[in-house]
Amino acid sequence: KSETMAVEMVCEAFLSSTFQVIFQRMASEEFTDLFHGKKPIVDLLDKFKIKLKSANALLSDVEQKLIRDRNVRDWLAELKDVTYEAYDLIDKIDTEALRSKMEKLDQSECGTSMLVKFIPASFTEFDEAVKPEIEKTLEKLSFLVDQKYELGLKEDVSSKSLQRLPAPWREKVYGRDAEKEAILKSLLLDDVKGCVSVIPIVGMGGIGKTTLAQLIFNDQLITVSFELRVWVTVSDEFDVYKVMKMIFQKLITCEKYDVEDLSELQCELKKALRGRKFFFVLDDVWNENYNNWDFLKSTFESGARGSKIIVTTRNSAVAQVMSTGKVHKLQEVSNEDCWKLFVDHAFDEDCDHAHPNLQAIGREIVKKCKGLPLAVKSLGGLLHFERDPKKWKNVLKSDVWDLYETQNDEILPALWLSYYYLPSNIKQCFAYCSIFPKDYEFERERLILLWMAEGLLQHKKGKSMEEVGDQYFEDLISRSFFQQSSQHKSSKDATFVMHDLIHDLATFVAGEFCFRLDDDNALDNLATKTRHLSCMTYIEKVAGLSKAESLRTLLAIRGGVLLDLELQELLPTLGCLRVLSVLRSFKLPDSIGNLKHLRYLNLSGTKVERIPDSICTLYNLQTMLLSNCDQLTQLPKNMKRLINLRHLDTSYSPLEEMPLGMCSLKNMQTLTDFVLGKVTDNERKPGFASIKELGELHHLQGKLCISRLQNTCNVEDVLNANLKGKEKLSELALEWGGQTTDARKDKRVLEALRPHINLEKLTICTFRGSHFPNWVGDSSFSCIIYVHLNYNEHCSSLPPLGQLPSLLELEITSLHGVETIGAEFYGKDSLNSTPFPSLELLRFDEMPNWKEWLFIGDDSECIQGVFPRLKELHLSGCPNLTVFLPDSNTIETLRVSGCRNLKFPGDKFYTSLRNLDIFGKVCDSMETLPLGHFPNLNKLRLRGCENLQQLTRDSTTDMIIETLEIKGCKRLELIGNFHYSSVRKLTIMKSCDSLKSFPLSYFPKLNSLELRNCQNLESFTFISDDQAECSTVLQSLSSLKLVQCEKLKSLPEQMGTLLPSLGMLLIEDCPEVEIVPERPALPSSLIHLVISNCNKLVAQHASWDLQRLTSLASLTIEDCDDVALDSFPAVLLPTSLTSLSLQNLPHLKSLNGNAFRYVASLEELWIADCNAIQRLPEEVLRFSSLVDLSIYYCPLLERRYQREGEDWLKVSRIPRLKIQGNTTW
Repeated sequence: KSETMAVEMVCEAFLSSTFQVIFQRMASEEFTDLFHGKKPIVDLLDKFKIKLKSANALLSDVEQKLIRDRNVRDWLAELKDVTYEAYDLIDKIDTEALRSKMEKLDQSECGTSMLVKFIPASFTEFDEAVKPEIEKTLEKLSFLVDQKYELGLKEDVSSKSLQRLPAPWREKVYGRDAEKEAILKSLLLDDVKGCVSVIPIVGMGGIGKTTLAQLIFNDQLITVSFELRVWVTVSDEFDVYKVMKMIFQKLITCEKYDVEDLSELQCELKKALRGRKFFFVLDDVWNENYNNWDFLKSTFESGARGSKIIVTTRNSAVAQVMSTGKVHKLQEVSNEDCWKLFVDHAFDEDCDHAHPNLQAIGREIVKKCKGLPLAVKSLGGLLHFERDPKKWKNVLKSDVWDLYETQNDEILPALWLSYYYLPSNIKQCFAYCSIFPKDYEFERERLILLWMAEGLLQHKKGKSMEEVGDQYFEDLISRSFFQQSSQHKSSKDATFVMHDLIHDLATFVAGEFCFRLDDDNALDNLATKTRHLSCMTYIEKVAGLSKAESLRTLLAIRGGVLLDLELQELLPTLGCLRVLSVLRSFKLPDSIGNLKHLRYLNLSGTKVERIPDSICTLYNLQTMLLSNCDQLTQLPKNMKRLINLRHLDTSYSPLEEMPLGMCSLKNMQTLTDFVLGKVTDNERKPGFASIKELGELHHLQGKLCISRLQNTCNVEDVLNANLKGKEKLSELALEWGGQTTDARKDKRVLEALRPHINLEKLTICTFRGSHFPNWVGDSSFSCIIYVHLNYNEHCSSLPPLGQLPSLLELEITSLHGVETIGAEFYGKDSLNSTPFPSLELLRFDEMPNWKEWLFIGDDSECIQGVFPRLKELHLSGCPNLTVFLPDSNTIETLRVSGCRNLKFPGDKFYTSLRNLDIFGKVCDSMETLPLGHFPNLNKLRLRGCENLQQLTRDSTTDMIIETLEIKGCKRLELIGNFHYSSVRKLTIMKSCDSLKSFPLSYFPKLNSLELRNCQNLESFTFISDDQAECSTVLQSLSSLKLVQCEKLKSLPEQMGTLLPSLGMLLIEDCPEVEIVPERPALPSSLIHLVISNCNKLVAQHASWDLQRLTSLASLTIEDCDDVALDSFPAVLLPTSLTSLSLQNLPHLKSLNGNAFRYVASLEELWIADCNAIQRLPEEVLRFSSLVDLSIYYCPLLERRYQREGEDWLKVSRIPRLKIQGNTTW
């Protein structure tokens, strides 16, 4: 029965929607014109259409007889094969019609086309070639249709479909409050043994594990309690390298980290986590291999005490392997909570009471979902806007509920039902998504373009294909087939994923027609029926793809690689290809022009230098994505022939100009860039486009950047571009470049570039005019939310941007001519209306001549209520600005840098301010910063405030600052007459020269303390003689870092007892520091100990009492080149040690094997620049736990343990062995 249902769903969905597409194509004007006056073929095509309609009319009866009649199932499978054949045939004819149209245009313009070599010699040849193909397909189709009598099939049986509109997507969770609170409590407890606590959430598919984890991940208590938060979806394959790489890339802000060395990656990740409190979610884990988890866990142990990991899994065995404490097993949600969730998806707000006749049926449907939220959401979305009780009863009494009662099937009956009632065209779109790997994050717009390329979108009058696709997408969201990714929640940048069970359903219904090529699914498994293939790995044998000779999709994602040679060999064999997406290619072969059916081409991020001219014969091409192609400077000259091109994305590719004839691309909707080529004597180079060509592109939408506007020949061309008429453009960037001497012309050009009032984002860059035209800031632009004005040397005043009612973000950069900002900025009616009523972020950068910021109107009256919603203000590089904002009760974040004459804060109070950054030469006269002016400040960062001497506060006001960062403030005397009782994180760098003794008791709640380059710091003190009082402070200090404090002589006294939570201790470049001879010398809570270039301290290492440090996981000693160490260590190492690193210890002669006597779990040993060490202790080499050994720049050790060395066999078993010049795995 399961197989039967799948056949029904797949075949009926494909056939019904495909027939509709074929009918639409055959009715097109180009199609009918191609055979005008050719009666034999016209008659043949009429018979063909009649038979297709007859077959389509049988489908409703077919699906009702599939379960009972095997002959009907076989007949349907044959019909599907013939329908694919018919579809390709119609597409071939349609393409010839386009070719015919283009040839006529060529002949009318310039006689014989240079492109004739790419096409058949005459129409007659095509007629003769296609006629036998039509006859052959018609014969097959007629044979199948004529069998309807034997099979007892009838035409026009009523459809089962539920007619409905997409429901709005909501994100509410019911019935999980207790579980959430219990897990939050576990996460926020710091008194756990060991470094990292792992909390598994276990439950069956669809029960809400990921949803619960998302609730916790985004909870405010979590965001303020952990320094780092990372979410990683693991899925079926537990690849340690991939998991580590995903985490690392989310922690760093630089470019993608492409290292392939696992040990190097582990080392970098450990450094990134070292001493930092993190919270990770590993979602959808299936790994039961303890060794894999153990290796990954050892990487995480460099984090600070209190770091936590949540693991979600369906498998209890996984939880047992990974858990360090209680396992949270999710039970089914109660029927009442399920009903609330169902109501939320099936009805409008509070609308369920208006339909009492549906409530009883709905509650019965909810019971059948058996407490699984995913099933409830799916069916609720299915029935949204459907108010016919009969339709609800059909769902309740459907046979689908019973189909899987006796089978161990992972796909829920409720999901089958939701799929079953999808319109057939949307079924195809959903099944196509099985081409993505599990947990793949896809973009809405990109997927719609793929659907469109495959012909899966059914044309609707008055709607574009993209709008139809958007409706389909919304429908799949409303039914919970798609859900927004937890990583990208903002609406503009949102990505989407499919739940694992939904993905399983898509894979099942797609069957052999979709194939994912990855490490677990080789080309040998490819079927001849496969039409859509995605590649997540390197394709080694191109010949293997020839099996799928009718392939329509070849999509490289997640590292899928097709090299240039393979691509050149492959393309000629894929004549039916409609979608091609490649990665890491350097050259696109000329044979791309043979892919006549191609509609979607994605070369983004590749190194292609040119696009072959042959691509201009691909008349079906709809989408060409060329973003981030950093070697691509030109587009093909005959781009104008791509008459069906709708989307051309060349973002961040260095194009130098646009080819002539872009105005011919009448269907163009997305054109990210239009680059104006060079002009000589006010004449454009032959063969390149003028800006006026934009005027013919009436359907442009989304983002458009017009660059090199200095190359505009005349203003008339700009007016003809008709930006004012392009109502669907949402983002516009206007950029000048190079040198221009005609500021008046620039002003006229910008005036003529006035866009439509629907515009949302505007950027004007390097405009040379003396003032902005009137349209910039005009209140009629009510949709604008973002404006950026960047670089102008001549303009002395700002446009009236205060009149824009919806403006949220405003950036003003490098307007060197502006000296005063006043009434003109707020608008002509600023006294009677509120200027900038919606603005939330305001940024001024590099305004060297700006002196005054006035808040008065034209009649010198004070303007009230400016910026009523401003939350964030940035002032940078405004050295002559003196006057600041008026009192503001809304600003939460203020960043000021390079404003040396600014009087701040003066007598103003900022009661809403939460974050304050003062950087660089700011407020030269500011010697005191009165914290009382910021009563709600949570984070304060001070950098380069050379004259700042003191922080003060009102004794009646409690301080709530939690993060305090001070850098380059040498004259600041931090220690005054008050304590920093709320500060949890303190960083002092190159500051506070008067600080000689650091009073720890002034910071009783410190969690992290970092002191760098405090050149006069000598010691630490507790300002109290009361031992009991001392023991009550600094209970939470978990990280202490001391770097380049050259006069520091000692660590805090009694730190072994007074710092009970210290997990990370790093001391670097502190040559005079010594440890106080007392027991215990160091806190037993230490997990990570790093000592670098501290010769005196290392010379005392025997007094560290290392054996007592029962939590110590990693020990690093480095750059102590003046310490005469014959042997290290001189004392026993703790049993907990897992990582030991010794670097640049040139006098160290040996490792003391006896010191390792009780070490039972050493996993990593790193030795570098230790020239005198001759051999490693036998005790160390015998450790079965040792999985990582690295030896660099130690010639004696390298010679002994290299592959040819005398002791090679003693280290050869170590899994990750790295010896200078010799690496093994």
